[in-house]
Amino acid sequence: MSGKDEQDRYASMLRHEQQAWQDGYVLLAGVDEAGRGPLAGPVAAAACILDPQNPVYGVDDSKKLSAAKRAKLY
Repeated sequence: MSGKDEQDRYASMLRHEQQAWQDGYVLLAGVDEAGRGPLAGPVAAAACILDPQNPVYGVDDSKKLSAAKRAKLY
């Protein structure tokens, strides 16, 4: 994917955040979980707040990324 395409993809993912910022929210956290089975089983959850002025291009669902790409983004 070209740099311009990745920037456009990233910008389109921010539509909900942009609305929240316009509504006066300052800090927004993304939350995700990983695990199999019901919540009573083994599961891990995390939250992250990223600086919108310093985007991390290439971020995507980990299942869509190769091991090498995940390592580079980490």
